Amino acid sequence: MDYKSLFKIEILFKVLSKGVGFGKSLILLFLFGFTKALDSYYLALSLTGIILSIPVVFELLFMGELKDKIEGNKLESLQNLGLQFLTIAATCSLLSIIAVCFFYQDDVLSNVIILLIWAFFFNLNSFIILVLRIKQQYKAIGWYFFFFPLIISVVLFLSYYGFNFKNSIIASLSMLVSEIILILFLKSKVRSRLFIAEKIKLKFVFNKKRLSQIIKSFSLISAVYIIDVTDKSFSYNLEGGYTTVLIYGSLVPLMVRQALDFKSVFYHRLQYSYSIKSDLKIFYKTLKWLFYIIAPIMLGLYIVVQFIELSLVNKFIDITNNQFNDLIQVVNVYILILPIYIIWDMMYRIYYKNDYLNSLFLIMLIGVVLNYVLNYIFVNVLFMKTSGIALSTFIVLSLYCSYSFGLLKIKETNELKKIGNQ
Repeated sequence: MDYKSLFKIEILFKVLSKGVGFGKSLILLFLFGFTKALDSYYLALSLTGIILSIPVVFELLFMGELKDKIEGNKLESLQNLGLQFLTIAATCSLLSIIAVCFFYQDDVLSNVIILLIWAFFFNLNSFIILVLRIKQQYKAIGWYFFFFPLIISVVLFLSYYGFNFKNSIIASLSMLVSEIILILFLKSKVRSRLFIAEKIKLKFVFNKKRLSQIIKSFSLISAVYIIDVTDKSFSYNLEGGYTTVLIYGSLVPLMVRQALDFKSVFYHRLQYSYSIKSDLKIFYKTLKWLFYIIAPIMLGLYIVVQFIELSLVNKFIDITNNQFNDLIQVVNVYILILPIYIIWDMMYRIYYKNDYLNSLFLIMLIGVVLNYVLNYIFVNVLFMKTSGIALSTFIVLSLYCSYSFGLLKIKETNELKKIGNQ
């Protein structure tokens, strides 16, 4: 099979896994409802989000080097690169566990600690998946994405009904159990020791230039996660159940974004581009292709949502009238956010490829502050609750995309002028 066919297999498995994952999310909602208990789990999950960005940063910085080591069968160098990844993942999880102990307590703290341990194993699996993707073992990757939510669902049912354990931390524990089981599966497909080096080379593990690159990329990506944590924190401070409203209102649109995981392919195409003009052509072409997929999905979601009634939802899950109205409004806003998220995913990769990340620092910082201010106004002044939180996210992400695209057009114009003057 060629690269595109293998990639389509991975996408197919991801779409199937998102279907199973949606079922897992419905199970959680069925077990706990729109309550403070489930709010605690989702706030904790949001707090671990920054740690989950490690594989994204690593893929951007080291994908080419990783590919060379695998294709050149340079096992020792590959092991040292894996050891570097292991060190970063372990350090981030450990420091985060220590930090959250000073700021959170009760169910939120318990969930965060478990999820940070899960994040460590998730990051290791993500590194193995990078290796498998380079080796074009897409079926193994697909099975991972399919079985992860399936195992979680089984563990949830066994814990809740089999062992009568009805605390929300079973949601975090089920993710940890699933990840540990699947790391054994993925390692069996690699058939080499990735995180244990016989000869440790400190230049691979401790490299100032790399550390600087990691911190820069990590800081930019973290801005989006900080916005997410801010949103979840504001919703958590409302009466019980509103963090869950925000989560399930954004669930389907964000699952569509995750299922259409085109980012690696888009970045791969950018490697063959040598100008901003060419980068933007790839961007336009990809956006056009995605439009034909996303537009019908957005329209379909909007139509379906308009026919959902409170009486229907209450047959399965207890939800108040205020929570239901907010839920519908959040869904509508996140349907609009879906294409903006996808555009931002592409914009960031164009900026990274051209080493323009410094140009984004100021606008990202402004976005983080603006998101907090808008949340405060919409929630505490205008009393818009979760619909206001969703609206603030829409405004900030729109600002990011507009600024980054406008700046690229300016750089393209300057690039063409320079060529014309030569």
